[in-house]
Amino acid sequence: MTAGRIDGTSLLQAAAPPSLAGTAKREFAALLLEQLARPAAEPVFGETPLDGGAAGRTYRQLFLAEVSRRAAARGELGIGSLLGESFGAEAATR
Repeated sequence: MTAGRIDGTSLLQAAAPPSLAGTAKREFAALLLEQLARPAAEPVFGETPLDGGAAGRTYRQLFLAEVSRRAAARGELGIGSLLGESFGAEAATR
């Protein structure tokens, strides 16, 4: 932060502690990944008796949530950093 000027990075740091901002980025990345992967986890030919019914759907949802959470926690996809840059640029223009 410079005197008389607030940039996006300092605004993000002031708004939330780094750990909270990092957690929010990871959670958003996990949610985004889960939503993107959801169509791929659906049965191709609709529900059949061998798909597991309600228990199978619940398992698929929980599995996708956990895989997405772990992928986002690794941070190798760069979604969190892009999100931070986007918020930083948006905050700097306000």
